[in-house]
Amino acid sequence: MLSPLAYDAFSKKQVKTKPAEEKSVLLSDGTEVILNSESELTYNRSYNKNNRSVHLIGEAYFSVQKGNIPFNVLTPHGKISVLGTSFNIRARNDGFEVGVNDGEVQVSNEKGLLNLSKGLLIDVKSEFISSNILQIPTDQYPDWLNRKFYCNETTLESLCLEIERTFDIKINFTNPNLKSLTITGLIEASDLDNVLQTCLLYTSDAADEEDSVDLGGRRI
Repeated sequence: MLSPLAYDAFSKKQVKTKPAEEKSVLLSDGTEVILNSESELTYNRSYNKNNRSVHLIGEAYFSVQKGNIPFNVLTPHGKISVLGTSFNIRARNDGFEVGVNDGEVQVSNEKGLLNLSKGLLIDVKSEFISSNILQIPTDQYPDWLNRKFYCNETTLESLCLEIERTFDIKINFTNPNLKSLTITGLIEASDLDNVLQTCLLYTSDAADEEDSVDLGGRRI
């Protein structure tokens, strides 16, 4: 008899990404999953035989092949079900987001159920209610897949968490009050220097001269 850990290792496949790393996974039905940094995808080795279910922690973009078996993504925040579509899921400790680029998805948990069609997005921490449905704010969604950071009154603290994941650096605030500064705009994220310069422009007016943010040994 196999122990639970041995059984999981034998029956499941797991793909993980480190900071500053992305991976593309092609499932046996032709579905493509692109994992963002610090994310984890788990699925059974029998995938596409009796079910098409995967487990996601972190963020990933899905291009799902159409099929007779529903495709399900299970996350700590809820379940996403589709037949064939393209969409992004962000399921991290600080929140949950599902945005649909093509087709339609169903998002559910024990508190509610929503259907999202092309161009719609839900960004919540727990409640799945229709008033939380939004239009995808940019034609370059999801931003991370297009090497950008989309900010809509985003706190500097939240933005810095994404910068840490994307470039594998550590960010320290000498003044904790800077964490609550908000940023709105689309930041090019193809290289770290550009991101730092953009953050400097956003924060220079609000921060005192002695305040700074230390990003991997560089200060803004």
